[in-house]
Amino acid sequence: MSTLHNQRFFPALRSNPQPPSPDELLGGRKLSTSSQGSQHVDVSNADPLTLDGQISYGTEEFPDALLKAALHLTNAGSAGISLLERNNGAETLRCTYVAGACKSLTCRTTPRRLSPCGLTMDSGMPQSFRYPRQFFSRTKSLQLPIVELLVLPLPISAGEIQGTIWIIAHDGQTQFGPEVIRVMTILAELTASALSGITLMRAEREAREQAEVQIEDRTHALRLLSRRLMQVQDEEHRRIARDLHDSVGQQLAALAMNLSLMESADNSKLTSLISESNKAVQEGILEIRTISHLLHPPLLDEAGIASAARIFIEEFSRRSGMPVECEIPEDFKRLPILIETALFRVLQECLTNIHRHSGTSKASVSLDCDQTSATLIIRDYGKGLPAHVVRALRDGGKGLGIGLTGMRERMRELDGTLKLYSNTGGTTLAAIAPLKQRSKPEHG
Repeated sequence: MSTLHNQRFFPALRSNPQPPSPDELLGGRKLSTSSQGSQHVDVSNADPLTLDGQISYGTEEFPDALLKAALHLTNAGSAGISLLERNNGAETLRCTYVAGACKSLTCRTTPRRLSPCGLTMDSGMPQSFRYPRQFFSRTKSLQLPIVELLVLPLPISAGEIQGTIWIIAHDGQTQFGPEVIRVMTILAELTASALSGITLMRAEREAREQAEVQIEDRTHALRLLSRRLMQVQDEEHRRIARDLHDSVGQQLAALAMNLSLMESADNSKLTSLISESNKAVQEGILEIRTISHLLHPPLLDEAGIASAARIFIEEFSRRSGMPVECEIPEDFKRLPILIETALFRVLQECLTNIHRHSGTSKASVSLDCDQTSATLIIRDYGKGLPAHVVRALRDGGKGLGIGLTGMRERMRELDGTLKLYSNTGGTTLAAIAPLKQRSKPEHG
């Protein structure tokens, strides 16, 4: 006759000893026979188990190793771990880990109130079910026979029972007596500890991944802000350059014309003063034109970077007295305005740095373009840059000046690269801008 056993008559199960080590668990002991005289369950040959030194405690593989140990130690046909899940107030038990003949049950769920695992969790004690199909209709879907089912609760979260570990005997030859339950209690304690560790590791991993996503989002937001600041700066430079040319420049030009007319007067002293004033005005006009050109050369918008770069290099050589060789193809085509602006700013900043710091007597500039990218190369023959500066640019670290940082950020916003090569014979800088940029989501 089918029976339902409640195993409360095992007082040892109510204690909570420290989980033994795998060596203690697999120390070559034998389990005694059950009171019904079933065959011995011999665990003296524990070599096939992988617990002893093979798997790190608390890893994802540890519960599977524990189930294999359960099968080996108890002669059960199947073993598993069912964990509690809550969804919109409904509680279900999922077969999270399964070993043995019932491997197909993995990930299958059962309502808590309709399962032997749920009954075991409610009681808080190990439960043995003889022919459980008599009592639980859900077990009828399993094709294999179930002669005996032993279920033990798992206190995982702060002592709260969050699941069960179970073994199944599929034939009448294996019975789960007191010694089997004692070993399963030890395995249940190890399982609960391992699952707690896995839960903590998962939480830590999720927190780390979430932090990485937040860092990436904030980095992207900072880059968007940097891009916008550079755009605003370029627009402001364009406006100031236009205002200088259209207002102050025109006023000084008109003043220069008036002074020229006054200079033709007979009074020699007045003529001398007017001549000096006229000279100062002409110098002011030239300086304003230079400032306007540096802020935003009109040719950059009108004719493109090729013409703007040639004129800038020519003016730079004239003002600095340093010859600069210029190699730009005559048929160089227009590029997108963002790329042209970025490359021109790199040219400006780099030549200014060369003049101030390199100690070189000459420099060279080349600009070329193919179907995939535009490349600007600037070279000097001076004393070179410190090694830590080159390393910082290569590794994306700190320690760069404002000029190099600005150049790097401009190229980065174009998905481009800024390369720097330097030694005691000089420095070469290469700015490479792809013509097809990656699409970037605009974060709010």
